[in-house]
Amino acid sequence: MLDFNFDQNALCGVPLGSPVADLSGLGPADDKRSARQGLFKYRALGLELGAEDGRLSKVTLIWVDTLKEGYQSFAGACRRRAHALGFSAASTEAAVTRALGQPTSREEKRDDETNALEEVGLCYSHSGVVWEVCLGERGTLLEITVRKQDRPTERRD
Repeated sequence: MLDFNFDQNALCGVPLGSPVADLSGLGPADDKRSARQGLFKYRALGLELGAEDGRLSKVTLIWVDTLKEGYQSFAGACRRRAHALGFSAASTEAAVTRALGQPTSREEKRDDETNALEEVGLCYSHSGVVWEVCLGERGTLLEITVRKQDRPTERRD
């Protein structure tokens, strides 16, 4: 079963820092060239993985494919404290903060001309790991990236 555990920062039981080969059950990545560079795209699963030196360094769960790269909505479950979180493309900021707690920081991106809200970013820091939650202009969940603290922030764009 495809799932992400926020308590262990683990995809299918494989935590960040583990050999990416431990996720071989996901099958081959969609883009072999990107995979050779350490970026594993699983569009049908709504999942993107990053690896450095053969170790899992980043997991991005995608509910809305804002870049139009052919990603489906994340096909798995998210869990925290043994509870299913029920995240979906309709999950609001309030639902995310109920599930994950208050973020370490919150940022809004607004249109320069109209000042209309374009995106909200919630950042959580936990024991050397960062959860980056991206919400769209309607305040609903687009994607969540989980990465090691020392990695620079990377938004898929």
